[in-house]
Amino acid sequence: MEIGFERDAGVWLCRSVALQVHRLTTGNTPTPPPLQATYSAFGRRLRFEPLRHALATHGRALQLAERHSDTDVHRLPEGGVSVHVFSQDIWEHQAGDVCKVGFWRQGTEA
Repeated sequence: MEIGFERDAGVWLCRSVALQVHRLTTGNTPTPPPLQATYSAFGRRLRFEPLRHALATHGRALQLAERHSDTDVHRLPEGGVSVHVFSQDIWEHQAGDVCKVGFWRQGTEA
C-alpha cells in the first residue's frame, strides 16, 4: 500500500492511496485469517479485463490515459481512480495483470 500526503497551510493531508495489487504474486504469505474470514482468500493476480468488465456493468468505463515503458494507466473519466496495468510480461507478472489501483482526492492525481 502506498499513501501520499501533501502539505497545505502547514497541515499534512492524505491525497492518495494506492493498493499494490501486483504484490499478491510475490512471497508465500497467505491472506491474513481476519481478512480471509471476511472476504475469502485473495487471488494471486488480478487480471484487467474482468475488472474493466465488472466496472462497465456498473456504468463506469475506464479509459486509457497514459502509456509507460511497462505499464498502461487507465482512469475513470469522472476522476478519483486509476488502474495501472502491466503492458508486457515482466518478472513474474503477465501483460494484462493489474499492477496497482490508486484513489486520490479531486484536484490531485495519483
